[in-house]
This record gives sequence, C-alpha cells and structure tokens, in this order.
Amino acid sequence: MKKIPVEEYSSVDEIIIPFKDRFVMKQYNKNKPHKWGIKMFAMASKNGIIHDFEIYVGKGTVQLFDTGLGLSGDIVMRLTECIPKFENYKVAVDNWFNSYSLQCRTKYAGLQCIGTVRSNRTGNCDFETDTVMKKSGRGSYDWKIVSTNKIVCCKWFDNKYVHIISNYMGIEPTDSVERWSVSNKKYVSVVRPACVKEYNSFMVGIDLHDMLVELYRTKK
Repeated sequence: MKKIPVEEYSSVDEIIIPFKDRFVMKQYNKNKPHKWGIKMFAMASKNGIIHDFEIYVGKGTVQLFDTGLGLSGDIVMRLTECIPKFENYKVAVDNWFNSYSLQCRTKYAGLQCIGTVRSNRTGNCDFETDTVMKKSGRGSYDWKIVSTNKIVCCKWFDNKYVHIISNYMGIEPTDSVERWSVSNKKYVSVVRPACVKEYNSFMVGIDLHDMLVELYRTKK
C-alpha cells in the first residue's frame, strides 16, 4: 500500500477520541470539548491528514524510543520519523512538547522545527521583564540567538506574553496584525515577529483534522 506523502509543513499535537464507556485508558480532560476520552498524539500535515500517531498509555507511551528528551520530546522524535530529513521539511509543536533541547535535537536530525515554549525551557534565555515590555505596549518583543547552533528564541507581548523558539526561523521580517483594543474600543495595529507568523500559519493540521472529524463523525 502506497503511503500518502508528508507535506512540507506538519504539526504534532494531541487528539482526544470521545469515549465514555469503561476502558483502562479513558481519561478526563476538563479543558477539552469532549471531557472523557482516549488521548493520542498525532502528526498531521497542514491539510489535516494524519500520518502517524501514538495512543497515550502513560510514561511507557514511547518507551522503546528513548531519546533522553523526556516523554514530550520522545513523542515528537518518534512521530517525525516519517518526515524526510535534511530536505527543509518543517514541523510545529506547542509548549507541552517544545524545549531548547528538542530544537537542538531536531536541527541535527535534519528537521526544521518551531513552536511555542514555556519560559523555563528556553535554554536560560534572559529576556526583558514583563513590566518593561508592558510599558512598551502590545507588539513589543525581545529575542536571543544561540550563536553555536543558531537557535532563536523570541518573547512577544500581545494580549499575553508568548515565547517562540525555532531552529530555522527568526524575527525578521516583522509584519502587522490587527488586534482589538478594549481600552481604545477599536482595532489597533500590532507588530508581529516572523517566527510568530510562521508558527500560526501551519500549527493547524490537528485542529483541521478535529474539525473534519466532527463534521463527519460516525454515531454509535
């Protein structure tokens, strides 16, 4: 059977399969539309096609694929096995998976990677404080680059503070996006770094898949 080829842009995220009956792997997820279900991690192209997945079974989810990055990093490396390496293929991940270590590992494995990242996983990048950035206003940003491996990390202030880290995309060229201002009661123009735009442009594969499944979900 011929496999569907992976697109240039892919993303890794979690999927909840709705399920309320008795089952050892059933979980409760209070922040999801379907509270009860089976969690799985999947990699999808930008068009919403799932190329690979792993059912979550706890710490042993990918126990035979230990990369030293922890569960979240191991999952990304396992699911991106099917992506051609050193051919400029790109994958986006959110802050549960992402870290400075993951960016280094994917870079040297021949995969371009980008994603949001938690502030304590940026490789000790020292950014401007929230207070300073808030005074500068929405659209302010600060960025650092690790000269040894060209990993770029950016802190951007929009409605909240967002950290983006990537092994291939920096902050230039910036553009502007329209955001609603509660205080001014109108839309205002906000500067957006290139890495934020890049991440938003294709971290949609799993969301698109979820939408299509909801439209055509089979009933019991």
